[in-house]
Amino acid sequence: MTNDWTNSTSMWASGSTTNSNLTNSTSQCSPKLQGQTGIWYGGETCLLLALLIPQTLRFHPQIFKTSLGAGFVLLAVWGAVNRCAMDVLVWHTTIAFVCLIQIAFFVYEQTLQIFRVPAVLRPIYKTHFAPLGFTPRMFRRLVGGPSRLRNLAQNQPYAIEEITPAGTSLSLLVCGRLRVSHKGEVLHTIWPGEFVDSPEFRATRIHPRQPFQVMGFEVDTINSVQFSNHTGNCRAVLGSARRVPDSTIAANTRAKGATEPCYKHWRGHVLKSDELCELYEGLRLNGITDYDYVLTGYTADRSFLERLVGIIKDLKQGNPQMVYVCDPVLGDTWDGKGSMYVPEDLLPVYRDLVLPMADVITPNQFEAELLTGRTFSTQSEAIEVMECLHARGPHTVLITSADVDGARKNDRLVVFGSRNQPGRRRERIRMEMPRISAVFVGTGDLFAAMLLAWLHRHPHDFKLACEKAVSAIQHVLHRTFHCARELAGHEKPNSAELELRMIQSKKDIEDPQVTLHASSL
Repeated sequence: MTNDWTNSTSMWASGSTTNSNLTNSTSQCSPKLQGQTGIWYGGETCLLLALLIPQTLRFHPQIFKTSLGAGFVLLAVWGAVNRCAMDVLVWHTTIAFVCLIQIAFFVYEQTLQIFRVPAVLRPIYKTHFAPLGFTPRMFRRLVGGPSRLRNLAQNQPYAIEEITPAGTSLSLLVCGRLRVSHKGEVLHTIWPGEFVDSPEFRATRIHPRQPFQVMGFEVDTINSVQFSNHTGNCRAVLGSARRVPDSTIAANTRAKGATEPCYKHWRGHVLKSDELCELYEGLRLNGITDYDYVLTGYTADRSFLERLVGIIKDLKQGNPQMVYVCDPVLGDTWDGKGSMYVPEDLLPVYRDLVLPMADVITPNQFEAELLTGRTFSTQSEAIEVMECLHARGPHTVLITSADVDGARKNDRLVVFGSRNQPGRRRERIRMEMPRISAVFVGTGDLFAAMLLAWLHRHPHDFKLACEKAVSAIQHVLHRTFHCARELAGHEKPNSAELELRMIQSKKDIEDPQVTLHASSL
């Protein structure tokens, strides 16, 4: 048996065959004998390697098919060289062709995976990342390799501290919500489009107090309160902007427009007036107080506000060209009734000390009426109120939301603007915007920041600056409302679901499409 097998192998290697007819045609095959043995063994080696490749390798299917294809190609070549083995040529060519088709399909699939968003993540991409300008390829790089959808039942834990391994991959919440809790205390909620426990993603989050940092402006921020989360109506920040090349802006935060806290619990502390002065002293001693803009918002303490006025005065003495933008957070109107959510003793400080220092103010209708002592319900009365505010100091006045001439009955709100700077013609504008039936937190903050940013970008076009600021707000609110309704289903969206979608609106903040136009008065 051994000798027969050896003889058979020898005959295959030499291109011989037991068929008498083929033996007789040795003269035809003999010119092609050189190199046939190496080709045959090379093909067999490729087939052997294909069978020995571990299936644990990442690209096992591709390597397996490539090795098979190479082996069958070599054997087909061997059959072609040995013209006496046409059946070998036909069979191996056919098998090699099938392998090549499969390899081409693998390459096609891998190429598509680079540019195609997995079906599981497609809704997240369209809702949250496409508006930011993310291409499918960028999104694929962000979410990594193969994606797996994991469904959790209600109240089923996603991870348990010190029990569930962290792993190396990121998890993206597709739908529903995850509540992160510790010892029964809810710490925060993760919403669709957010990564689960991802410090990298958290570091890129756009904070509502600094939306204009996205526009390339440097910001120095001092929090007048430092809380774990916003309380619905008592969060604030003092912000200042330092002069840098082509980037000057400030920051401000205020939670305005919530009737109840968004979260049941919050922790933190309020910055005292002495601590404010200490922080400012550190900036002053280092000589880094040459700011172009200062923007202030919510303040709940009279002594803090008085110290703030002193700081503004000192900054203006050092830089007379500095622009002070004041968002006079005093209160708002609910169901036709106005109410203050700061102590009443702050009103005379705003009226007598802050307004004379301010260059730009952004009150709502209720706040404008408090500061002037005059109510208004028509356009002409609104103009008179803005003139009264001009007389107290600010050269630019924006009444951010007003109900005049029955606008609220038609689900509309009106924005009034007036600029009366020395050396420039007086400008007055009116804008109407649709009223969204929801309570948002932080819209006043965002408006003040957007107005300041666009006034800086368009210093000689007051109308365009107002149009871009208001349009940016509308884009953010509509996107927020749409996402909140999807989360709430048939229920009314709650305050937590109505958190402003700042990250998803990054593109609209940077370059808003003007959808609301102002008319000159």
